[in-house]
Formats: sequence, C-alpha cells, structure tokens
Amino acid sequence: MKPNTNDSHRSWELPESLWQILEPMIPPKKSHLGRPRSVDFKAILAGIFYVLRTGRKWQALPKAQFAPPSTVYHYFKTWADDGIFSQMWAAALEIYKDSIIRND
Repeated sequence: MKPNTNDSHRSWELPESLWQILEPMIPPKKSHLGRPRSVDFKAILAGIFYVLRTGRKWQALPKAQFAPPSTVYHYFKTWADDGIFSQMWAAALEIYKDSIIRND
C-alpha cells in the first residue's frame, strides 16, 4: 500500500509533508568560513531515500533528478556517521506508518 501524504509528487520526489519534518534536522554548516552551501538538501534527501528504497547503486543515481551521486553519498555518509540520518529515517518511517494506519 502506498502512503497517502496528500502531496502531488513524482515517485522519486520527497513529499512536502516529509520535507517539512526533515529539513530542521539538517545540521547547520560547521563554519562560517568558506563558500556558502549551494546544494539542494531536498534533492539530496530524495536521492538518499531513492537509493535506499530501490537498491540502486549510488553511482547510478540520476544527477538530473537529484544531485551528483558523490554529493548525495557524501551527505548520507556524514549524516549516518553523526547519527543524524537514523533520526531522519525514524521520522520518515513514522510518517509512512501513520499514513498506512489512516488508510486502513
């Protein structure tokens, strides 16, 4: 059964309802030095979830829909090592579980 998030999105896009919960979990840049961040974190998270959902290899991730595969993997690895991604994953699973319960 597909979760009903009431968001109109393509299968690879992150539902807006999930993005609103996950965005505050993204840690701020550690230093004010250097270039400002120029990545689309919503696209990066969508890429991470896409790889985990489909089993596709990181390097086969479509850059046009997400971000460069190396960038997506970099953030996944960093957030996983810091324990942040496990919190994101738990939040996503909770939303998915709640949407299934509401649809039963």
